[in-house]
Amino acid sequence: MEKLKGVDFSHYQAASMDPFISDADFLIHKITEGVSITDQSCQRRLQKFADNKPTIVYHFMRNQQNTEKEMEHFISEVEHTGYAHTIGVAIDYELNNSRVDVAKMEYALVLLENHFKKKPILYCSDLHCNELYQMIRAHDYGLWIARYRKKEPEHACDFWQYTSKPYDQDIFYGGMLKMMRYIWEVDV
Repeated sequence: MEKLKGVDFSHYQAASMDPFISDADFLIHKITEGVSITDQSCQRRLQKFADNKPTIVYHFMRNQQNTEKEMEHFISEVEHTGYAHTIGVAIDYELNNSRVDVAKMEYALVLLENHFKKKPILYCSDLHCNELYQMIRAHDYGLWIARYRKKEPEHACDFWQYTSKPYDQDIFYGGMLKMMRYIWEVDV
């Protein structure tokens, strides 16, 4: 199986990340968080790289906030970039001593799929994947697992974030053609 290498980053990684980007096959960038936070560096990097590499933007989900308002914020900011039809969308769902809310995640992913007309991706830890796996696969959504070990995740996934040193690095299981199902609009 072909594997692609990717990097993902946020505002806290400076422009010094740019040389690493040239070696990557795809990019993932944080664009929003909660109901009001927008990563201002995302637009600049999209303008610099999105025309040359498959790019996915993600929303950092706040478990205690209103799901619909969070997705409205995310959708609005993605649309504002001017790249909504040529970038993928993902939710970063990290939990700190919170219970996994499968129904909330399903609702958020369905909202994204209905709006963007492409399959969204869900990022979660290997630990929380057990509770979310069946829902993700039932909808054929992308699964992006964080597991910082040399051994690949136990669950079949589309993306694997395998290290955060010196920056977050990912593997996509599949070639460019498979990657495009997350980037381009399709009849869902």
